[in-house]
Amino acid sequence: MIRGFSSVGGEWRWTNGHEAEMRFMVRQAATKSLRLRFTAIPFVAKGIEEQIVHLRINNYPVTTLRLRDPAAREYEVIIPEDVFRESRSSIQMDLSLPDAAIPADLGVNNDGRRVGIAISRMSISVGVGE
Repeated sequence: MIRGFSSVGGEWRWTNGHEAEMRFMVRQAATKSLRLRFTAIPFVAKGIEEQIVHLRINNYPVTTLRLRDPAAREYEVIIPEDVFRESRSSIQMDLSLPDAAIPADLGVNNDGRRVGIAISRMSISVGVGE
């Protein structure tokens, strides 16, 4: 299930609003920390110099990222195994984007969506240093 992402954008999916959510199943029960990697671009413009991204996994606050570089970059987050106490085979990822903005309101273009970050690739792998 995906909520809070725009369907427009080719290979990239922009968040659409201040909240976004993804839910997915893992093939093997999570018994170790997991490594989440994703490629993202923040929406930055005059007056918006960064996108703050609060990341929660299974309702557990994992990290807060400050994305400033307008170029595509890979980000990595370690998800501690404690996050999977209640559900070892499913992941709910919630993003809170308090600085998401509407490009049209800022005179950037005519895009009326409230965008925060665009995500292209995402992967989850087992453990740190594995």
